[in-house]
Amino acid sequence: AEVESLLATVQQQMPPLRGVVHAAGLLDDRTLTDMTESQLWSPMRPKVLGGWNLHAATRHLPLDFFVLYSSITSLLGSRGQGAYCAGNAFLDALAEARIAAGLPAMSLSWGPFSEVGLAAEMENRGQRMAHQGIDSLTPAEGTTLLAALLAHPRASAGLVRISMRQWIESHPQAAGMRYLADLEAEEATSRAPAGGSFADRLAGATAAEREAMILEHLVEQVSRVLRLDPSRVERGAPFTSLGMDSLMSLELRNRLEASLGLRLSAALLFTYASPGALADYLFKALSPAEEAPKAPEAAAKAPVVEEPAAPAAPGAESAAVAPSTSPVEAASDGELDEGDAAALAELAELEEFLR
Repeated sequence: AEVESLLATVQQQMPPLRGVVHAAGLLDDRTLTDMTESQLWSPMRPKVLGGWNLHAATRHLPLDFFVLYSSITSLLGSRGQGAYCAGNAFLDALAEARIAAGLPAMSLSWGPFSEVGLAAEMENRGQRMAHQGIDSLTPAEGTTLLAALLAHPRASAGLVRISMRQWIESHPQAAGMRYLADLEAEEATSRAPAGGSFADRLAGATAAEREAMILEHLVEQVSRVLRLDPSRVERGAPFTSLGMDSLMSLELRNRLEASLGLRLSAALLFTYASPGALADYLFKALSPAEEAPKAPEAAAKAPVVEEPAAPAAPGAESAAVAPSTSPVEAASDGELDEGDAAALAELAELEEFLR
């Protein structure tokens, strides 16, 4: 009704309407396991209903352009923004549908802006995106890009300043995606560090060297995720006291999977709750089989004994955790309440299904 009223006012009081720009957006970051129906619709409604209402109200008009402001998240995804990503993907699809119907349309998947927009409203959001390889555009750059695309329209376009090397480091699941292949190829040479990858260097080191290398590498990755100087990452400090939240823990897990070549649980940091504990676990997981202590021959006939629990935060109750068991149960009540534990367990189960 509001759109129809606005169009009626334009028709009565202004020159003929020649174009539409839909730029509405709203964020409500949540993981799927922590999302209510209203929170699902909060970021989707301005995109889905707003875009559709403008389309329905103007499709009979002879427009020169119909521009939908989508987001780069519809192309790359964004942790904690599943509903926002879906809403923007709807706009991309709406543009394709309009073009198929012979109507003008263009969906622009914008990256973040430095002075305006949703990313600029929260400094830490822009900083986190920059840390993952996505730098902000200035409003002047955005205006130039928009003018160029209005002069040479297309159904959709991604407008972002991105380092694919950094993005893949933070999102290793994106490696090898066909629609990102050309961008990856452009940075293939810069992605191969001198002296080989960390996993290659680790494989050629002695056991003593590996232990120190893993801890140093872990501290480096933690400092990148938290944007702290490595000297401030203490070996025995709980991750939560360092400022690690659930989304950051997933980013750290992704980085470690990419650099170490391991599959790690989504809830890993809630079992191995400090850099030191996690480094010890990774060292054991990466130790060649031939380096494991050999049991006496008689021990081979002994009954199998359940492994001890993985290290947990100070004050946590001990629990036996087999290697294939989800590590949620070993976190302390001070670090992770029952609701968070259940959410992480569901997340880990969903992730295993998707893999």
